Amino acid sequence: MALVSGFFIVPEVGAGTEDDPQRPKYVDDSRVVKWYGGEAISHATGDYHAVRVFVDDADDVALDQLEQQSDAFRIYPAAVENALNATNMLPVDISARDWALMFSKFLTE
Repeated sequence: MALVSGFFIVPEVGAGTEDDPQRPKYVDDSRVVKWYGGEAISHATGDYHAVRVFVDDADDVALDQLEQQSDAFRIYPAAVENALNATNMLPVDISARDWALMFSKFLTE
C-alpha cells in the first residue's frame, strides 16, 4: 500500500479524559492511515495542531475533502518556502527544511 500525505492546521478536540483524549480533529477518520503532529498551538479562538496526515493513495480524495473543511487549513510547504525566500531576508534561497531549522533555533533560544 502506497501512502500520500498532506500538511494541515486543524483544531484540537477532546475533553482530555481517558475516554476522550485531546487530539487533532479529523485524525480519527477511518481513511487516515497514520498521522504525525506536535504540541498544540494556543490561540484566542482555541488550540490548533500542525499535522501531517497520511492516506492510502487510492483514497487521496480524502486529503482534498479535509482541505474543504471550514476549520482545516492545508499547508503547502513549497508555497511557504517560496514566500519566505521572496522576502529577501537572506542573500540566497534556502529550503523549507532549512527555514524550519533556522526558526526553531531562534524560537528556542
